[in-house]
Amino acid sequence: MLMRLRPKTDLRTLIALLVIASIVVTLTNAMYATWRVQRMVLIDSTLEANRAYAAKLASTTEIFFQLAQSQLHYSAVQLGNDFENDALLTTEVNRLREQTSSFNSVAVVDSKGTVKAISPESLTLKGMHLTSDASREALATRQPMISKPTLSAANNLLVFVSWPVWRRDGQYLGYVGGTIYLKKKAS
Repeated sequence: MLMRLRPKTDLRTLIALLVIASIVVTLTNAMYATWRVQRMVLIDSTLEANRAYAAKLASTTEIFFQLAQSQLHYSAVQLGNDFENDALLTTEVNRLREQTSSFNSVAVVDSKGTVKAISPESLTLKGMHLTSDASREALATRQPMISKPTLSAANNLLVFVSWPVWRRDGQYLGYVGGTIYLKKKAS
């Protein structure tokens, strides 16, 4: 007769197995809880860092646009004194574009939407009538304006910033405006 060999199960072995199983379950539970807590801390700290960065970026962008509008305001006052002087218009658009490199292009547009001066001249828009949404809005509102991001005719993503030009007697002459490329199409 064959006898089966079976390990002897006594109380000491059962208690040892129960203790080992309890230790393994407790260790697994502790490791899982630690992983969850560390994951949440990492997510929370990353979100907070991103929020702080976004707030700082928004603040910097706001300051940049305020400075750009301040430059346009100064030019609008200068141009309001002698709007018919083509040399002054050309000098002013070149100065605005080259002084701080804030603008990729600068234009002076009369009250009918015709470009009186532009920098750089390679855009060849002088004398043309502008029909873009941003230029129509600048003419219609007659107030300082920052457009929504839009695609240009050259497929560049840009923002248009403008300031109205008024004569001393209160007559609206047009606006001076500059473009800021957010994304330039690769050549």
